[in-house]
Amino acid sequence: MRDLCAGPIEVTDAACCYPSAMFIPTRVLALGVLVWMTACSGPRIVAGGSGGDGGRCADLEDEDPGPAVTVRLVNPGDRPVYVTTVASCVDARVEVKAAGASSDARWPADSCTSTCSDLMAGECACPLGCAASSLLRIDPGGVFEAPWPGLLYLPDEIPEACLPQDTCNTARCPVLRVPSAGMLEVSASFIAEPGACDPITGDPRLCACTPNQAGWCLVQADGVDGAEVVTATFPYPESSQVDLPSPFAP
Repeated sequence: MRDLCAGPIEVTDAACCYPSAMFIPTRVLALGVLVWMTACSGPRIVAGGSGGDGGRCADLEDEDPGPAVTVRLVNPGDRPVYVTTVASCVDARVEVKAAGASSDARWPADSCTSTCSDLMAGECACPLGCAASSLLRIDPGGVFEAPWPGLLYLPDEIPEACLPQDTCNTARCPVLRVPSAGMLEVSASFIAEPGACDPITGDPRLCACTPNQAGWCLVQADGVDGAEVVTATFPYPESSQVDLPSPFAP
């Protein structure tokens, strides 16, 4: 991987390797394992460094994953609870971002998002549709583990010179960045009982499923009415696990 702390880049007086969060680009999955980056000292990279289009294009390459964190969604109550996805057409149950910051860097990205690195490789096609949304059901005592690969999506812009011919016509795209040391925030939305499964106004069969050994399964019910967001902060990269308990425990 290119040394992100070297070369003609625009910098600020923060930590090196700007923090830049369930969709992981094909290129990242193809690695087979998560590559653990070593924290570096010195100035932080800021998108838009100097050095001409060539240097600018190199600055837009995605970083390899950082130290991973397992986010555990826990149901300590005596009734099933349900967890929504963070957005339509996004198969992720948790969202990660910098704690208390106004930065737009977060995980995951919106549906059908190509990073600047994807665009430079000519990968910009979107599927015609997405799978039907589902709710994650966690039975009493159950735990759902959501891995976060140590990356955040940071909005950026890409020069036309960085794009191959006959490819996507766009100037904006995110870049994948490993967060620098600091506090991060993770959140998930819990539902006590989906309205679609109400025995009087809905169909309880929509919330029926057989949980696995970890105590969770997916149901075809959807909706976010009555969702309560649970949030936790954690130090990164010191943390390797964070728990988000259901807010509906007695």
